[in-house]
Amino acid sequence: MVAQSAGGTLAAYAATKGAVDSLTRQFAASLGPRHIRVNAVAPGVVDTALSSFTRTEAGRAHALGIQALKRLAQPDDIGGVVAFLASPNGRWINGQIVHVDGGSKL
Repeated sequence: MVAQSAGGTLAAYAATKGAVDSLTRQFAASLGPRHIRVNAVAPGVVDTALSSFTRTEAGRAHALGIQALKRLAQPDDIGGVVAFLASPNGRWINGQIVHVDGGSKL
């Protein structure tokens, strides 16, 4: 999600996320003829140790405030999308950045 946002102190982090978006599309185009699909998942805030800022009252309030679904994602929320993309049901999805963010960019 940071790849599509501006501001704050995350410029280098945002640049790397933007690079992942671009590489996903480039690899999908170049590997598609070999029947290799490439997609990326762009999660919102996931309730893990990496989102330690949500352990403070202010951090949690901020994270919940930007979520349309008003809860933090759990790892299984993201894992289900990854499993779908890797399954036969995802066979026609290629070169996509799938935003799994609870509607935080609405």
